[in-house]
Amino acid sequence: MIRHAQDGCLPHLLDDVEIRPWVDEIAFVLVGSVATGLCADDSDVDIALVCDAQTYDHLSPGKAWGSGRPTEATVGGVRLHYYGIALDEIAAKVEAHDDACFYVYAQTIILRDSQTGHGQRLGALMDRASQLRGGRAEGKLDMLLRRSRALEAMLGGDDRDPITVGRGALEVLTLMLKVAALLDDVPFDPRKRLFATALAGATGEQLRRHFGNLSGQLGLLGDLANHSNDGDRFIEGVNTVVQLLGQTAEGQGLRVGLDRPDHRHAER
Repeated sequence: MIRHAQDGCLPHLLDDVEIRPWVDEIAFVLVGSVATGLCADDSDVDIALVCDAQTYDHLSPGKAWGSGRPTEATVGGVRLHYYGIALDEIAAKVEAHDDACFYVYAQTIILRDSQTGHGQRLGALMDRASQLRGGRAEGKLDMLLRRSRALEAMLGGDDRDPITVGRGALEVLTLMLKVAALLDDVPFDPRKRLFATALAGATGEQLRRHFGNLSGQLGLLGDLANHSNDGDRFIEGVNTVVQLLGQTAEGQGLRVGLDRPDHRHAER
């Protein structure tokens, strides 16, 4: 698939009438499942056109890239998705600790760089971003501590709405998975493969059974909301995982609990 991206999809883009005048200003960057190696024979090829803001403004009219909708084409029987993005926008996402940005752009293949080296600069940006792992782990662990306490309060209240409880429980489980991945320093896909990718490290493997038990209980939202024993059992499982994650973080010299929440790590 990588060869098809290089020998088929890239020439298709270079010859595109709208892209052709700007090809020297664009780094053509392979992203997604083909770049990460988590692809199948029928996977799409995803290519980001990384450039400066001015070039992006030339490329983007009539496109829905800003809404997360890539342009689609078929090249040699393979689906190609491509979109433009300014390097400054990626840098802003890194500053915002955007999980999807870390996953997508930390694992890329430069098919063709721009004359000014946008691909190289992207690589340098993501190298610096990798140094944020500890801070991201601390921020998410702190948010996990806060949200698990909030969930416990929800379950202990008189008005336990199943939807509210379900959202809170899913948020806590999501934060657990992300913290485990960050402590293991493994890339995680927050959109499509969070459970599979976040548990790939040693901490994730250690906690896999706990995660499985907790995720199984998400199907019993009515019971969690209406029966205190089920809620207590769920919170007990949450607290076990949180304690283990906290011990692992302390073992890495990371802080467990911050003076104030870092809302960049809140689930939205």
